[in-house]
Amino acid sequence: MLDTKKMYGSLSIQDIKAAPDSDYMNEQQLTFFRFYLIELHDSTREHIRDAKEQLLNRPELTDISDRASWEEQCAILMRVVDREQRLLPKIQESLERIRLGEYGYCLESGEPI
Repeated sequence: MLDTKKMYGSLSIQDIKAAPDSDYMNEQQLTFFRFYLIELHDSTREHIRDAKEQLLNRPELTDISDRASWEEQCAILMRVVDREQRLLPKIQESLERIRLGEYGYCLESGEPI
């Protein structure tokens, strides 16, 4: 989740919310979102890597209930990996839209979001 006190570039989310409509998606705001999305991409990749590592490091389990708990934990980790792997292309698409100058605008109408 976005930390409202954290700065990306020279702005915070509070600065962006307080900005007048005439400043919508100016260069500073695009820089803010670019930094935020890059950080989100990196942290998502790290979460995926950590979850996969946990899946590969199976403990020695002899008790049936411990094994069942481990399998449930693995199922949860696999859902996390799947969800976050689907998030990565969306982040990359957003970064591309920033590069093209289309970020923050509706794809169908072109209106500010």
